[in-house]
Amino acid sequence: MRAASARHKWDGELHNFSASLGASSPMPVPDLSLPTATLAALVVETFNIGAFTILFGGCLSFIFTKRMSDVNGVLTPTLCLIWILSIVHWVVDIIRARIAFIDDPANAVQYLTDPTVPLDGAKLGLYASITIVADFFMLYRCWMVWNHNVYALSFPVLCWLATASTGWVGTAEIIRTQRGGIFIPNLQPWIISFFSLSLATNVLCTLLIAYKVLLSQIYLRRTGTHSTGRVIPALIIFLESAALYSLSLIALLVLYQTGLSISFIILDWTCSVIGIAFSIIIIRLSIINSRLRSAQSTTAASLPPLHTPSSGNYPLVRVSRLVTRDDWSHRHYSESGSGAEEDRLDRKTSDTDV
Repeated sequence: MRAASARHKWDGELHNFSASLGASSPMPVPDLSLPTATLAALVVETFNIGAFTILFGGCLSFIFTKRMSDVNGVLTPTLCLIWILSIVHWVVDIIRARIAFIDDPANAVQYLTDPTVPLDGAKLGLYASITIVADFFMLYRCWMVWNHNVYALSFPVLCWLATASTGWVGTAEIIRTQRGGIFIPNLQPWIISFFSLSLATNVLCTLLIAYKVLLSQIYLRRTGTHSTGRVIPALIIFLESAALYSLSLIALLVLYQTGLSISFIILDWTCSVIGIAFSIIIIRLSIINSRLRSAQSTTAASLPPLHTPSSGNYPLVRVSRLVTRDDWSHRHYSESGSGAEEDRLDRKTSDTDV
């Protein structure tokens, strides 16, 4: 009897505790106020712009020196355009912050949530432009790696065209929208589609490049061809930079769908990190290339002259050919005992440039 009473009392307390849990409201997700998020985003973007500018100067130093003297006409304009657009985007954010917090601090929130302000439309248009330019170069890189194979890039190109369309149409919709900010329902499909399509374009191109490079490395191992040792480190660098940008986009998508003001920080972070990732690839690949050339020069200087017999009009000598690619403009060295075999393997190796 006493045990049944204790059990009844315990069941009642458990029921009351469960009811209190059900009646309690869910814990709100911590968020920043819009002015705080705007200022924090400006600080983050300022640091990133400083880092990007230093890396940009380093890239130009590599490009216009002997280490990358054969640079093509696509890499340099793309890098300069991304840097210029990033600087203009940063200046627009500074002007918006000055107007909101210095010129009219009483109406700061009202100004920051008004998408009809020309500077707000310019900010989002610049972000869309930076993304479109960066995705275009990703497509170009993939196109060169796949040896101008149109069929391999058909779907990524469609994703890029859709990214450009949603980016510009979304910017126009934001300019035409009345007060309410970028979280109003009629704008969310455009913005979410833009982020998602850009993410899809980068992931597809990254997978295609990685597949082509690994496939070529398998082929070279099967044929017993000596690899320069640059391709796999270059692929790792490329994958790391692609992962940095892709993770930033995923975080931006998740935070934007929750409607948190902290998404403005990730937005400005992603805008500036595009150029940082772009520059890191160029600098690290150039350093690897320079080290390999130094090692090859040291090895060649330490070896005695090689004299081999010849047969007819085709001398059987070791030939070192300099292959210049126009996608990353690096020099690659491949060796073989036959001129015809060398040409074939050089073309195969050069097709895998990252």
